[in-house]
Amino acid sequence: MAQEAAVYRGKDMKRKLLSVFILLVFLFGFGTVSAVEQHKEQTLNFVVMGDNRPANVFRPEQPYIYHKVVEKAVELDPVLILNTGDLVLGYDADSRQKAREEFDDFEKATAPIRKKNIPLYITMGNHSGYTEFAREAFAKRYKNTETGELYYSVDVKNCHFIVLCSELVNEVSQITGRQLEWLKGDLKRAGGKHIFCHAAPALISEDKTSEGFIEQISGKTGSACPSIQTVSC
Repeated sequence: MAQEAAVYRGKDMKRKLLSVFILLVFLFGFGTVSAVEQHKEQTLNFVVMGDNRPANVFRPEQPYIYHKVVEKAVELDPVLILNTGDLVLGYDADSRQKAREEFDDFEKATAPIRKKNIPLYITMGNHSGYTEFAREAFAKRYKNTETGELYYSVDVKNCHFIVLCSELVNEVSQITGRQLEWLKGDLKRAGGKHIFCHAAPALISEDKTSEGFIEQISGKTGSACPSIQTVSC
């Protein structure tokens, strides 16, 4: 995560926000169709972005580059978008009103995605967990509507996307407890799908580190699972 006091200009801003990146992923599908139809069936594109928060309290608005990333993401017309967290500055959200204003600003910049009805899945990030007001505002807006949790999974064709939260109360920088048990079961239910999971920089669960974390707890490696990919920023 970037230092909160940093001021980003020109190339520094672009370098910082290169962590807002776009992935076009081409995966194998099913069925016996012609070469052209098969390509269409097998192609799945989605966008990964994140760490788009403002630079500091003196520049509280969403960065210009984030608006450009949103514009490009909409142009790509993906099946879904994943945001890996740090939507807002967060640590200055010392009231419900301030927290609401920060997330409102994020949603204003994100409006083109909402207008196109592109599914957007967001993980918390530490900036949204700095204060109780920021945490409360994030949970109210972005928790899973079916489970009420900040961790969940989504299936699209033969792909399985996992959204984890490493900022739960008393579990910061960890995937443990009830969330870990849910994750183990979710990986079993994923079957032979391609698995994509956000890997936080300091993802730790008991004695396990982020390296190979999903493979470790699922016990799936090599041919046991088509692919397990982690994405981070």
